[in-house]
Amino acid sequence: MRQFIIFLVLIIVLVAVYQLSRLAGEWHYVVPVEPGELIYTETFDDSGADWTLYDSNTSSTASAVNGVLRLSVGESQTLFWSQANPYFGDFDFTVEARPAESPPTGAVYGVIFRQIDSLNFYAFFISSDGLYKIIRVNDGFRRTISNWHAVPVINQGENVVNRLRVIGYEDTFQFFINDEQVELCIPDSPDGESTPLADGECEGGTWQTTLVDDTNAFGQIGVVIQAEPDPDAVVDFDNIVVYGPQSIE
Repeated sequence: MRQFIIFLVLIIVLVAVYQLSRLAGEWHYVVPVEPGELIYTETFDDSGADWTLYDSNTSSTASAVNGVLRLSVGESQTLFWSQANPYFGDFDFTVEARPAESPPTGAVYGVIFRQIDSLNFYAFFISSDGLYKIIRVNDGFRRTISNWHAVPVINQGENVVNRLRVIGYEDTFQFFINDEQVELCIPDSPDGESTPLADGECEGGTWQTTLVDDTNAFGQIGVVIQAEPDPDAVVDFDNIVVYGPQSIE
């Protein structure tokens, strides 16, 4: 009987250790922030050790070269990104992006934020022909939060730089392109999909200056490019800065 009890206790301990190890694998240290405090910066003048880089032997690559983070995407991956290692809750995230080439089909690129893993994140895109869009991926399901919309503030042409900024404070987000805040066409239905915009009209939704979404409370930040419409897009990213944000009214 005593041996049986000891054996049972050992089984319980092993199960508990296994469950704790699984939980520990999902725990992440979230960088603490104060409003206006500089909490992270990366210029890629060295190896970009704080970033996830990908070997150049693959069809899509992320490498720190010549003082920039260069992303190139192959046809096999619709979205391709590289993210910083730290996890952030609240953040004020800015990056400069420049398409290394300007093919006729254009380039689609931007930033990711509150990324938990490859199946859970938000993304803010712009295109080389002057459009922007915001999506959320939750458990692998992609939802368009604000559909493609044209704004003159996006720089177009060869060797142009666009400055992207996202502020996330608790469950509220704001988006900026070249220091100008952009509005979002948010669907009226909480589970709705933002419709393609016609002549600037937000059908089935309303124009809003903020996004309110509590799906992810924290996550990684990063940069992203899209293989559609151009399967050979190459974009350089640089001068990444993260501050502690002020409260968003």
